[in-house]
Amino acid sequence: MQSLRGALLSLLFALELLALFAVLRWGYGSGGLARALLGVAALAVMAALWGQFAAPRAPRRLSGWALAAFMSAWFGVAGVALVAQGLPWLAVAFLATVAAVKGLLAVTGGNPSPPPSAPPAVEGQGPNVGQ
Repeated sequence: MQSLRGALLSLLFALELLALFAVLRWGYGSGGLARALLGVAALAVMAALWGQFAAPRAPRRLSGWALAAFMSAWFGVAGVALVAQGLPWLAVAFLATVAAVKGLLAVTGGNPSPPPSAPPAVEGQGPNVGQ
């Protein structure tokens, strides 16, 4: 079961990267400098939102229904970007794959919880105390 979860998490990471690429390609696809900048800006916004609210070590990681809604909207934006590029069949396949992977992850034990952070150093403790 652990190897299946590992494979699913790897696939989910690949889908996250594909979502970022879809948004970048949407902005860049029409050509011109302004559109290229739009693509890069859209990519940066998507990456920043994921890093703030959905990444395992995010400082403001959402949980429960809020995380599910955020991820649905986040991946949905990538689906809309694919449709806007004239690739509706790819958008359907992409979103169906995301849903299947998330469903299988839920069945196999859910997403991993963020790793515990190291406790802060306390003055007066450690091997060099008093030196």
